[in-house]
Amino acid sequence: MPISHSCIRYIRSLDQKKVRRTEKVFLAEGPKIVGDLLGRFDCQLLVATSEWLQANRQAAAQEVIEVSAEELGSKHILKFDGVYCHALVYVNEQYAGGSANGYSTFYVDLTPWLRSGTNEIRVQVRNAGMTNSRWYSGSGIYRDVWMLTSEGTYIEPDMVQIRTESAEDGLAVLSVDTTVINENFASASYCLNTVIRDADGNEAGSERTAFFVKAGESKT
Repeated sequence: MPISHSCIRYIRSLDQKKVRRTEKVFLAEGPKIVGDLLGRFDCQLLVATSEWLQANRQAAAQEVIEVSAEELGSKHILKFDGVYCHALVYVNEQYAGGSANGYSTFYVDLTPWLRSGTNEIRVQVRNAGMTNSRWYSGSGIYRDVWMLTSEGTYIEPDMVQIRTESAEDGLAVLSVDTTVINENFASASYCLNTVIRDADGNEAGSERTAFFVKAGESKT
């Protein structure tokens, strides 16, 4: 779309410091600088060639959460069910994790980057440089995002594995493996309660397992 004459005059006026202060905006030029700033600041106007836009398509989502001093002692993990694609997750402007795959669930541990009070979480997507697949051609977070919070000892995400050892009319034998991680500074004994329920929510079986796990290690 052509740029209007008034828009050109406005862009040129931003060369003056007093105009930038009055308008509370700044002007960024050059492919690298613009690419780095997109998603970190609100963009009022983007002027670029169609080739650059195709190669630098990206989207960003930002959320602010409050964390108390007591909550800093807990584990905080974000679970992303689907982000397309090349997701980068930042916590308080620090890179915390991400995933290049646009279809798989992935997890990002926020714990090391959180601080007491207000925390900014930003998810940046760099969907560029190649033709998209036939299944999904958009960009951004397209499935649910979950905040998983626990104490220092917790069940590792996606590490409850269930196998059917045998099955017949009215009876089935299941094997359940659960991985527990202890990130506390002390070793300790724990008790894991496993409950199996039928389609109606009724308890079909249960088992109580006592175990010991060392500090900084996991147990299955």
